[in-house]
Amino acid sequence: EQAVLAHQYYTDGNEAESWMREKMPLVCSEDYGKDVQSAQSLLQRHGYLEEEIRAYENGIQKLGEQAQHMIDSGTKNQLQSTNSPSSINGGVEEEQYIEELV
Repeated sequence: EQAVLAHQYYTDGNEAESWMREKMPLVCSEDYGKDVQSAQSLLQRHGYLEEEIRAYENGIQKLGEQAQHMIDSGTKNQLQSTNSPSSINGGVEEEQYIEELV
């Protein structure tokens, strides 16, 4: 059962990490628009991104809870992996990463 939980955690974590990596270009863009219309369009897209992040936040928190449960229940060794989704973006935790995106 613990192996199944660990596998599900990694699957969900990898999906979350992919989603965050997909959003990074939008977050890191230095395009502020060339005119009022393009700036308004970018601002609207930013608003949609904030909504998406808020909607995904619960999933990220659930991953953190799953990881803590696995650690508490002794599945600690199964969480230690070089492919672990427990840290991304140079070691920034998922929750901190989501907060930075917003």
